[in-house]
Parts: sequence; C-alpha cells; structure tokens
Amino acid sequence: MPYELPPQERAYLRKLAQRQAEIAALPVMRERAEMWIRHNDHVPGARAPVIIETWTFDRDFMPESIYQCATPLGRQLERQMLRHIRQHELIDDDHVCPDTFDMGWHVSIKDFPGLKLDVETVKDSEGVELGYHAEAAITDLNEGFDHVKPSTFSVDRDDTMAFKSFMEELLGDLLPVVIRSGTFGNNMLTYRIMRLMSMETFYMAMYDAPEQLHALMAQLRDDALHISKWAEMEGLLTLNNGNAGSYAILAPGTIDENNDGAHIIGTLTVGSSAQTNNVTLGNFSRFRATLGPAMKNDKLDVFGTVTIAANTTLEVKGADKAKSGVHTLIRAENGLLGQHFANVLVDGVPDARYVRYTANEVQYVLPSKGAMFMLK
Repeated sequence: MPYELPPQERAYLRKLAQRQAEIAALPVMRERAEMWIRHNDHVPGARAPVIIETWTFDRDFMPESIYQCATPLGRQLERQMLRHIRQHELIDDDHVCPDTFDMGWHVSIKDFPGLKLDVETVKDSEGVELGYHAEAAITDLNEGFDHVKPSTFSVDRDDTMAFKSFMEELLGDLLPVVIRSGTFGNNMLTYRIMRLMSMETFYMAMYDAPEQLHALMAQLRDDALHISKWAEMEGLLTLNNGNAGSYAILAPGTIDENNDGAHIIGTLTVGSSAQTNNVTLGNFSRFRATLGPAMKNDKLDVFGTVTIAANTTLEVKGADKAKSGVHTLIRAENGLLGQHFANVLVDGVPDARYVRYTANEVQYVLPSKGAMFMLK
C-alpha cells in the first residue's frame, strides 16, 4: 500500500524524531545502558534498573489532548515517539531512549480460522475502553474440538520494505530505521483457550473431556512452535541485543554448566547463503568475544550487512593459551556499515590498538609474545 502524510504532519513528526534523537544522545543514557550491562552481568553491588510500564496508565500518560496528528498513520508514528520522549521528560526512570526508529515485519497471523470470535467492549464516560466480554466459540469441547484449526500466517515483504523506505525518507537522517523481531508464535496457551471458551467451560472440560483437552493443548503447543519455526525459516527473527526495550549483550559461544560455568567458544550465524539477514549493533550495544586456543574464537557470522551504530562497545577476552594471529570476531558477507566501535575493553589480551577493520570483518590481531615485547 502507498504511504503518505500531509506536509504539516511530516514536519511535526520530524520534530519529534529530532527530540528523540537528542534525548538518546544524552550522557545519562549511556550511564543507564552501563547500569543495565552491570545488572545483566551480575556485577556485585550493581543497582537493579527501574522501569515504569506506562502502558498500564495510558489514560493519564498518553491522553488524547497531547496528539497533533489527525491521520491514522501519523497518529501511530506520533504515539511511538511521544512514548519515549514523555518517558524521559515526565517519568525519568532507567529507560534507555533508543536512537533508532523501530518497526516490525508486516505479518498476518489468523488464530482459529473459521471460528467466530466476537468481543464486546464497553467504554466509560471518557470514551476509554473499560472492559470487554468475549463470546465463546465453544461451549462444549466434546462437540467443538473438531472445529479448532491451525493458525494461518504470512508475511508481506513488499509492504514491509515499502514502509521502511517511507520511514527512511521521512526521518531516517534523524533516527535510523531498524526492523526488529516481533513475537511470532503465541506461547500463552491458556490465554488462547480463553478466546475459544469460557473459564467455566475450560475447567469443566478437565472432567468432562480430558482427552480432547489434552489434544487441544497439544495442538496449541504445536501451532505456536510451527509459527516460530516458520518465522525463523523466513528470516523474520532479528537480533534484539541492542536497546529494544531492555538492555542486553551479544556474546557468541555458550556456558558449560557442567564445568563451573566455563566459556565454550562458538559461532553465532545469522542468515544463510539462501536467506540474507542484516544485523544492527544499535546505540549502546556491546559485543563480547573470547579468543581461544588453536585459532578458535567467538564469532558473529552474518549473511548480510552488519551496521555498527554510535556508542557501541567491543569486549575482547583472552582465554588460556589463546593463539597469536588474526582472529575474525565479526564477518559480514555484504559488508560492514556505520562506524568503528566507540569503546574497546580488553581482558587478558593487549590493548585496543590491535583491533582491525576491513570491508567485511572486525578482527583482533593477537601478536606473539615476541612482538608484544618489541612493542613495549
């Protein structure tokens, strides 16, 4: 579908994008990102970040009076950016304001095709939906089980890319537009059951139709797994290690739970020769890699591009008997974009001077002991 906005809304949304970018660049945002990192790393004494879930009181936090856009699309974009802006200006908790405009794949998932799932809502005196009542599609599982069919789902890649191009033209010079993963495969199985039948019918089915109820739960489980695997095969899953709601670290490799948590060298592969996927290490992201013996090291291998945004950190750790030579930490089949890591932290290896960038790789050149001696 074509995307367009009136000139006045375009100008206003660009102002909001500029304001969000200014907030994201504040020094306090880096401090908060470091706080999240310390907390996630279980650093002794690290304070737990505090986040206020503002969506629980949107009547007061995001009232109708604050909006200026009249079109549905303008209102949607306005709401997304205003939420980050007001979180900082009014709440000022430990939320890290993103320096990107995040969007998702345009995916359609139809639950329980063929069944009529009507929901009646009630609004209060201020026009805010206060409650709802779901009309049960199944009143007796013995009779209704055969009507429950697997979900249908699809992705509109053309429309997703059209919207991304529209947003990049609108505000991409202020906030890079990044596709993030959604939640594909509803794993809240009993919640899905509540869309089919009442709580009373559900509990009575445990007695009246136990075999059908077990079969229904198994079908919902398989349905959720099917959708998740479909999303993976379609290349819809993207890294969420950056500032996508909470803060995390991208660290290839695994933990050996049978050996006091020892690190196991590994490679994280994104995409394939048949499916291109791009990775963005967003603002305040942190990439951690360990160099091991026999020229082995943790590695991010991407069949696409890797974009390194501002304020990113590279951590390089040398394991026992790490072998000297060129260690490829990141490989991007279609090239590295963005900039160099803003910060490089090392542990057990020489300093950041040994980080090297090529058109497609980030490398750490571990010199031999003789070379390190000569450098000193």
